[in-house]
Amino acid sequence: MFVVKGGTKKRAGCLANECTAKSVWVNCPVCHNKTKTKIYQDTLALRFPMYCPKCKKEMRVDIIRRKIYPCTKVYK
Repeated sequence: MFVVKGGTKKRAGCLANECTAKSVWVNCPVCHNKTKTKIYQDTLALRFPMYCPKCKKEMRVDIIRRKIYPCTKVYK
């Protein structure tokens, strides 16, 4: 949904500066380098396949409230 004010379009509920202030780049749990994954304050990802371009490893992680946990649970 877009809201028009003064001839400009703005997305309702998510302004550009509001979204960027609450986002962070994910660091690799192995080498602590920045990855190409960006998460927000309300991001929830279970068994997310994250790839690190520096150490060239792919791992599954759980992302809950901007905290990264290595995936240890086995889901059936």
